[in-house]
Amino acid sequence: MRYMPDFSVGCRRITPGIPYIRAVQQENVDVHFTHVTKIVPNGVVGADGVLREVDAIVCATGFKTTFRPRFPFIGRNGINLQDKWAEEATALFGLTIPDMPNMIIHGGPPGPLQNGTPLGAFHAFSDFGIALIQKIQKENIRAISPTYEALNEFYNYIQSLIGLTVFADNCRSWYRDNKTGKVTNAYPGSALHLMESLKAPRWEDFDIRYWSKDRYACLGYGLVKGLKQPGSDLTYYLTPDKIDTKWLKSVEQARKHGWNSVIGTTTNGSPNEVIKGVTNGATNGI
Repeated sequence: MRYMPDFSVGCRRITPGIPYIRAVQQENVDVHFTHVTKIVPNGVVGADGVLREVDAIVCATGFKTTFRPRFPFIGRNGINLQDKWAEEATALFGLTIPDMPNMIIHGGPPGPLQNGTPLGAFHAFSDFGIALIQKIQKENIRAISPTYEALNEFYNYIQSLIGLTVFADNCRSWYRDNKTGKVTNAYPGSALHLMESLKAPRWEDFDIRYWSKDRYACLGYGLVKGLKQPGSDLTYYLTPDKIDTKWLKSVEQARKHGWNSVIGTTTNGSPNEVIKGVTNGATNGI
C-alpha cells in the first residue's frame, strides 16, 4: 500500500517503472520507507532509529534540477546567471532570459518534459533559435533579450494555468520547488500548444539594440538582389493558381481583338502564359 499514491496521476513524474516494481518483489529484497539519518561503519540508521547492517551503500537519490549553471555565466551589467537563478529559474518560453543577450537555451524552465513527447517541442525550439539568428543577421542587431515586463507577464500566465492542472496537486516533484511548493519547471499546456505558440515569435517582447543608430539602416539603398541578377523573376508575387477565370477569358478576348502587343501572341489560354504575356508587355514599357 505504500506504493499507492495519494495524489493525481501526473502530479509528479510517473514512477516507478514496471521493472522496478518487479525487482522490489523479489525474495531477497527488503523495502524500507524511511529517510536516512546517519551512516555508521556497519550500516545505515533510518529516521525510525533502526540500524540496518549492509556490506555496501549505493547512493541513488536523484539529480539537481535547479537549472542553475555550475560555472559563472555573466550577462549584461555583470549579472551572473548563477545569482539570478539562485532562488528560482525563469525564462521566456524556456528559451531566453532578460539581461542575457543573444542567448538561447533548450528545455529551460518551464519546459514541456511531462505533457507529451519533447521531440516536437525541441524542434520548435531550434526553429525559434534559427529565426532569432536570422533576425540578428538581417537587421544588424547587436543585442537582443526579452524584457523583464514580458517575462513577468509570461510567468504570471504560466502560474495561473498551473493551478488548473494536476501539477498543483499535493506531491513532491522535480517540477516544483519543494521548499516553497511553487511549480516552476513545468509548462502547463500541451507540447503541441507550446509548439504553436512559438511559430510566430513576439519580437515586441524583446529589448533590441542595434549596431547603427538608425534601426532601418539594414534596409540598404532601396534595391534587391533580383534587380541585379539577370533572369530573376520580378513578378514572383503573382499567383497563377489564384487567377480569376473570368478575367482570364477577358484577356483572351482582348488578344483575339489584336492586343497582342500588350499581352503577347502565344498565351494558349493558360494562367502562366497569360501572366508571361502581360508582364512581358509591362517590362517592355507598354
